[in-house]
Amino acid sequence: MKILRILKILKVLMICGIGCIWQLTFAETVAVSVPDEFKPFIEPNTKAITYRKLDLGEGVKNEAVLLILEETLTYNKNADTQRILKIIQRDANNVWLLVTRNDKAVLCANCGGIMGDPYEQDRLEIKPQQFSLSFQGGSREMWSSKWTFKYNTSLKEWFLIEFYQSSLDRITGDDKANTWTFPKNLKYRTLDAFDPDVLTEVLSKSSPKSSVRK
Repeated sequence: MKILRILKILKVLMICGIGCIWQLTFAETVAVSVPDEFKPFIEPNTKAITYRKLDLGEGVKNEAVLLILEETLTYNKNADTQRILKIIQRDANNVWLLVTRNDKAVLCANCGGIMGDPYEQDRLEIKPQQFSLSFQGGSREMWSSKWTFKYNTSLKEWFLIEFYQSSLDRITGDDKANTWTFPKNLKYRTLDAFDPDVLTEVLSKSSPKSSVRK
């Protein structure tokens, strides 16, 4: 009886703790400063939460930036606030143009479960001709994911090249990590057509390039 009583107390404390974590981790995303020349690309009722310069590789003169917007009207604890990824590139006439847009690539602010916002712009990785979007979240099962895109200088388009996913069950200790690479003919491989929900479902039925289980 004493053991059952202790377990009940621990259960209550755990539930209270989860509630406290939710309150602490769910905070409104702070807007970032954007140069005036890119403000026309910020849609009404949205704010910029990420502004980064991209590296298109050697021999590519045109500059490009990555901009992530977040809706402001629907922002609250219970709403899946939409986030919009845009890539803006300078053309030969020195004019900034929107070349790629995706409304599904960046997870919403409350898509990380009790861990709060799964996206942090500090975890956005940019390398020559590529960038990676990283997310993390969970409750009992902690998870992280990273989608990597590469710029094709010939086709002048961004393509998905790799997906990394890991998970840790905090109760059983089961720890897994998988990496997938993508064939050129894969549907949804271009950044503008990229849909993480569809691809995650497809990948769950396929074998990864590498798998680690601890």
